[in-house]
Amino acid sequence: MRQDEQWQWDTYTITELLNETDLKLIPVPLSVIIGMTLPVTRVWKKTGEGIWEVWVLVMESAALRTKNLTEYGLYAWKLFVDNDEIGQYSGVVIGQDTYDEFQDRESIDKAIKDYRQNKSQRDKI
Repeated sequence: MRQDEQWQWDTYTITELLNETDLKLIPVPLSVIIGMTLPVTRVWKKTGEGIWEVWVLVMESAALRTKNLTEYGLYAWKLFVDNDEIGQYSGVVIGQDTYDEFQDRESIDKAIKDYRQNKSQRDKI
């Protein structure tokens, strides 16, 4: 486990996740974990009261995997409410949209096309 003043995080390889007796390390179905290849990072944020609250998961992007791309995605690990600050972002945004269960295929396809055209900006997606 690593941490600084505000954040705490740990990272698991897929093999480590599958070898855990308690698969509740991350709230993701086993069928999804089995198909992943990138490590999964769990992140907690320290509240004003000094309590570590589950925050986000950094793991293989399910949307990009449907397009045969292996890159990271950021997933909520808790229920965020309006105006919650999730964290600070740095890098290049190549696609942005909100969609439910990947129903907005046009947005995904556009983001993938932009991603492939801007490979030099692959540091964040």
